[in-house]
Amino acid sequence: MVIESLKKALEEKPELAGVLGVKKPRRKKAEKEDGRKSSKQTSFFIDGETLFEQINLDGKHLFLAYNPATSEVKIIPFLEFEEEIFEPINGEDVELGAVRLPYGVEEYGDTMTLLAEIEAHIYRYLDVSPSYLKFAAYYVLLSWLYDRFHTIPYLRALGDTGCGKSRFLDVIGGLCYKAISASGCVTPAPIYRMLRKWQGTLVLDEADMKNSDEYNEVVTILNCGFERGRPVIRATKDNPDKVQILPVYGPKVFATRRRFKDVALEARCLTEIMRETDRDDIPPVLGRKFFAEQQELRNKLLLFRLRNYFKVDPETGARLNLDSIEPRLRQISEAFASLFANEPEVLESYRQFIQAHQRELIEQRAATKTGQVVEALFELLDEKAFHVPSVPSYMGDSELGTGIAASDIAEKTGLTSQAVGAILKGLGLETKRMRQGGQNKRMILYDHARFEKLRRRYILTEHDGETENVPTSLSPNALGTLGTLEHDWEVFEI
Repeated sequence: MVIESLKKALEEKPELAGVLGVKKPRRKKAEKEDGRKSSKQTSFFIDGETLFEQINLDGKHLFLAYNPATSEVKIIPFLEFEEEIFEPINGEDVELGAVRLPYGVEEYGDTMTLLAEIEAHIYRYLDVSPSYLKFAAYYVLLSWLYDRFHTIPYLRALGDTGCGKSRFLDVIGGLCYKAISASGCVTPAPIYRMLRKWQGTLVLDEADMKNSDEYNEVVTILNCGFERGRPVIRATKDNPDKVQILPVYGPKVFATRRRFKDVALEARCLTEIMRETDRDDIPPVLGRKFFAEQQELRNKLLLFRLRNYFKVDPETGARLNLDSIEPRLRQISEAFASLFANEPEVLESYRQFIQAHQRELIEQRAATKTGQVVEALFELLDEKAFHVPSVPSYMGDSELGTGIAASDIAEKTGLTSQAVGAILKGLGLETKRMRQGGQNKRMILYDHARFEKLRRRYILTEHDGETENVPTSLSPNALGTLGTLEHDWEVFEI
């Protein structure tokens, strides 16, 4: 009797299934017979040449449709096909501030004008070095077209408490494409879900989590997320035979108190070392004016994305001659070169920025202990009038001694011979015990290719940073000899 009563109740009111502790009858077959279409939620979709981006207008989740050929803009609630319906992502993500979306599009003029607006906004609310300010503006633009490129670097604020790291995330991260605030995540699991769901920019505070397992998982996300086609693969706990494919590619803006132990991850971070500001013109609290400015900029950046999505050729940067740039920076430069390939004025501005920054990098690198050792090495070479024999076979001869020992460099730098030896080893220079002046000493061996790299990396020349009469393309002559990003916003050398 009880079973019959339950069946009758469920037939009359299926919604009682959960209350009665009975599984709700499946309706897949009925839905199919009724001709109902399956529904898929997404925040971005392409249909032919038309782009569909999710916006949040007056609390409503809608699609903004843009046709690049006609520049026509429409706002629609969903996109319906014969067998499937595409709907905007619903939920509280946007309403509660976890994801920041535009509410429409606004005219921005040209790219240079938009870049200037972004720089002015960042400067108004955040204290960072002038070179990083400019690079952050470039990065914001890049984030809105990141899915057109194969690799992308990260922005990172490094510093102690009270130095502006959270403000860094609010100001710069808030302008990036579909900023996903993951600062409140206590485990990496929701980070995976939000990245897969929104495919936007991860904005993460305290990325150096104290728990070692969580820290390792964050490092995995960041290590795999810089390049397309490197998803994180995990087996589910309940069913080890079932594998999860977790896409993590995309721009990321995060803050840490200390550097990562992982050298590869450090190489992918464009880091600003934050310090307590002395400026009194920066508002201590972000108010309505700030959020209104950000919303307006996001609307302009959405129009920038829609206008340039098909114009950007991701292969342009790869075709440019970047042989003189180190592999890590070559990846970064290719993305920016492709982004600005159709904007000669912006490309020239970026080139000048890179050249000026080149000089800063060498100057600050030369001030380190490693730089002092390299400088002393070349000074000793000059003092000893060391000349490489003109016979070509000697150029790569690892047995050619320079006549310089670690103790010679130690006398010039004030370091110990052991410290100098460790630095030389880290630089990839080899030593060998040789006889000189009746004594056996461990001499530095001459390595032409390695010496030239060290000279470009640590020794400033009069040609570094020149900006006049240089072609407007990212060639070796235009960019000079770039080193890895190592100054106040670097952490490549550990």
